[in-house]
Amino acid sequence: MCLEEVQDDKGLEKFLKMATKYYETKYGTPQKNLREKAMTLWLDLPSFKDKMIVMEFMQRKINRIESSQTKITQFFKSHSKPSATKIQKQIDIGDDQEITGPLIGDNTPLKRDRSPYSKFYEETYWKLKLEYEFLNQKEIRQMVKKQWESNRKIIQNI
Repeated sequence: MCLEEVQDDKGLEKFLKMATKYYETKYGTPQKNLREKAMTLWLDLPSFKDKMIVMEFMQRKINRIESSQTKITQFFKSHSKPSATKIQKQIDIGDDQEITGPLIGDNTPLKRDRSPYSKFYEETYWKLKLEYEFLNQKEIRQMVKKQWESNRKIIQNI
């Protein structure tokens, strides 16, 4: 029994170190309650198999976070600052776009307003679709067309 308790303590210490490192990399800053948080996680897990699975998960997450940090550092080290001529070219391109932007906008034709029928169709179609869920699209279109024609006849008679 004494040997098992010693093994438990070694496993617990390893787990606590792994968990605190995981929480530090996850949250970014060391916090006071991380050891207690790791201890409650250790006590909540019923078997050693579960504890090992959690430790492997945390190790993968730590490795992923640390590798992404090194990739970011390597990226910034490998890319030098842009030269002054490159920046000037980008500014010139931006100025050209500001000049041509309004001219292009003025010369493009505006979209026409929608026809009265298309407005009526859209409103009526969705109302009928809600009322008559069992009808298919073709039947609803026919109903909209009938309503449009009946409304036109009423307007013409007035």
